[in-house]
Order: sequence, then structure tokens, then C-alpha cells
Amino acid sequence: MSKNLILVASLLISVSSMKADFFDNLIDKVSNKVTDKVSDKATEKAGHTVDKLFEENKSKEVSDYKNTDKIAKLKELIMMKEKGYLSNSEFEKEKKILLKN
Repeated sequence: MSKNLILVASLLISVSSMKADFFDNLIDKVSNKVTDKVSDKATEKAGHTVDKLFEENKSKEVSDYKNTDKIAKLKELIMMKEKGYLSNSEFEKEKKILLKN
């Protein structure tokens, strides 16, 4: 009888150990999946933020270029007027077209 009790006790210990291993593995798997999901979401959000900043900066650069180009053209018009190549009315007409765009 005592051999049977020892055998039963050994089986219970083995089963308990197997249950512990099973739950440890399950916890690890769930933890890894949660970590992966959080990491994916963070990466996705960071990607959207970078894209948004890139587009904003790109728009600003295009705008700055257009303004710089307008300033250069306006300076050219002023120079042409000062040298007598354009009359006042021609200058005003060209300036109005330039600033409208």
C-alpha cells in the first residue's frame, strides 16, 4: 500500500510540474503576443508621425521656394522699372500678376 501511495504522490508531483510548465509556457506566449502587438502599434504610429512631419516639411519647403522665387522675380521687375525697361503701368501689371500666383 505504501508503494501505491508513493506512486500516486509521484504522479501528482509530475502532473503538478507539468501544469506549472504548461502555464509558464502559456504566459510566455501571451506575453510575447501582447509585446508584439504593442510594438507593432507603436511602430505604426511612429511611421504615421514621420510621414506627417515629412509632408508638412515638404509643403513648407515648396512654399518657401515659391516665396523666394517671387521675391527674385519682384526684384527683377523693380530693376527693370528703374532702368526704364518697364513703364509704371507695365510694372504694376506684372507685379499684380506675380503676387496673385
